[in-house]
Parts: sequence; C-alpha cells; structure tokens
Amino acid sequence: MELVLTRKKEFSVPVKVALSAVLTVAAVLLPRLAHITGGPELGAMLLPMYLPVILAGFLTGPYFAVAVAAFSPAIAFALTGMPPLIKLPFMTAELMICALTSGILYRKFFNKATERSLPAPFDLRAAFGISAALLSAIIAGRVFYAAAVFVFHNLLAITPLNLTGYLPSVLASWPGMLIQLVLVPLSVMSLKTKSDKDAPKKPNGEKQSFAEQPLKNSEPPSQNDDLKKASELYKENNYTLAVVKGDYVFTSFKTGISPLSDLAKDAPDALCGASAADKAVGGAAAFLYAYCKAKAVHAGLISAKAEAVFKKYGIAYTYETKTDIILARDGINICPFERLCSDLEASEEAFLAVAERIANLRAEKAKRQ
Repeated sequence: MELVLTRKKEFSVPVKVALSAVLTVAAVLLPRLAHITGGPELGAMLLPMYLPVILAGFLTGPYFAVAVAAFSPAIAFALTGMPPLIKLPFMTAELMICALTSGILYRKFFNKATERSLPAPFDLRAAFGISAALLSAIIAGRVFYAAAVFVFHNLLAITPLNLTGYLPSVLASWPGMLIQLVLVPLSVMSLKTKSDKDAPKKPNGEKQSFAEQPLKNSEPPSQNDDLKKASELYKENNYTLAVVKGDYVFTSFKTGISPLSDLAKDAPDALCGASAADKAVGGAAAFLYAYCKAKAVHAGLISAKAEAVFKKYGIAYTYETKTDIILARDGINICPFERLCSDLEASEEAFLAVAERIANLRAEKAKRQ
C-alpha cells in the first residue's frame, strides 16, 4: 500500500542495463552517421545524440539515463574527436540534465495524464504526459548549458567558449527537437502497448487484467465474494484500502501503509480471514496481511517481495500491475517501508518493525508542529 507515482511496469535491472548499453551505442553512432551524411551542420540541426539520451530517461529511469548521458559524449570524443574538447564538458552536463529531468518528470506527468493502462499507441493523455516531460527536459538542458557557459566564460574567464551564436543555433535545431517530440512518445507508448498485448489471456481470448494465485485447498480469488466486494469498493470509490469480511467493511482514503498498519495493530481480528483491495502492496504491507492471517488481497500494484510473501504464507491474491520494487513519494528512491522489510522473513518481525517506524515518524511530526 506504499505510495507510488507510476503505474507503468518497471523494467528489471538487467533489462535497464541492456537498454542503457544499446542507447549509449546509438548515442555514439548516430552523430557519426549524421556527420558523414551531411557534415557538422546536419548534426547541429538533428541533435542525433540527444534522442537516445532523452529516450533513456523514459525507458530506464533517471539514474541509468544519467550514466548514458555521461558516457556517450566521452566515448564519441575518444573514437571520433566529436564533440570538440572545448564543448565536451558543457555538452555532457547538458545531456545529463536532460536525462535526469526526463527520467524524473516522466513519472509525475505520466501518472497525472493517464489513469489507466494504454489501450493503443496513440493515447492522447499519455502523449501529453510524455511530451510535457520531454519539453521540460529539453528546456532544462538548454538553460543549464547557457548558464554554465556564461558563468565559466563571462564570470570566471575559465573557458574561451562563449554564447555568441547560441540562440541562432538553438533555433536552427528545431528539426531535431521535432523529431524528438514525435519519436519519443511513439517509442515509449509502443513499448507499453506491446507489454499490454503480452498480458495473459482468458480462455475465451479476452485479455486478462489481473493475475491470481489461489489458496491451496480453497476457492480461487475469482470465487471469493468478499474480495469481489472489496475490489468493487476500491475501484468505484477510489479508496486506497478496502477490507471486507462478511458484513464488516473498512475503507480508507489515506495514502501510505499507515491505515493498514493501524488496522493490524488495533483490530487484527478484523483482518483475520478478511479480503482486501489495496492500491499498492509492497513487502511491508504483505507481511502485515500475513501477520493478521488475511484470506485474500487484490493489489493495484504489487512488488516482487509482496508476491513472494503471499506465496509463502498461502494468501490468495490478484493484481493489476507488478513491479520489482515500490518507490517512495519522489518516484526515484525505494519506499522506506519496502527497504525496511526487504531482508525480513517473518511476519511478526515485520509487523513490529513497521509499527516502530510509524510511531517514530509520528513522534517526529508531532515535535515539528
């Protein structure tokens, strides 16, 4: 139930490493091809190195994308002598800012622009989110480049590089920016659409929107009336948590793990044998369900750790989206509760650890007020 800012399925780390390597190679080769074809003028117009770097921000996240941005110009300079040494550090910094900005803002814009999985590669809301992040990344990179050159040339007199002709060169690169605005959204949405097509199918050929793990010697989640009711409440009312056990119903709009933790602490019997629908279930939340002996859980988003916990403790579950880890509010770092329980194996140990962490956080908040 930990808060996340992205609904898209994350690539695994090995896949991100492979994508980063491919995009780094592309960032080195594309400028060379442009220079061979039309000379430096064509390269300045099309910005061939920028496309793979910015695309890395969307596909691999900010950390891997920054690595692509840092290594690509250095490798290209070592192999081809381009970009010129005088521009190398400034261009590298600009690309790193572009990569970082696109990687971070993509999560935030994407989550706000799309409230469902993409049905087709031309979803306008998704295109808006991606384009907004892309434009912000381009502007941030260009502004940083200009500011850095101004400081190092005009104020510190460290570099002979100046801003003479910079604005005309930016305006002349509009074809490259146009190519980015077309290709980046299409590439990102096409990959998402492909993952949707690869989702499991029902026997009648209809795409299955969730995966399920039935309890041993028990009915599958699809036959659990309490789980159906909890899922309906969760989806129809936008609750972050809905718990149902017969006539008992508990709901919450609060984000984070605290509603579930409070329920597990104050009314564990209410969760025992109950079914729940939860916005996001990481390892910590899964341990709490296991500690209270919940019967079944539907997760909007589930982490690999949570799935392992459910299987270990025999809790039936369904989910809409699966990810390697649950992210924190910034959309970059690992959720602190996910990290807290990453190495734990016992539900009781996790329950005590989560309760202690929440108590400490509330005590700190009370002191600040």
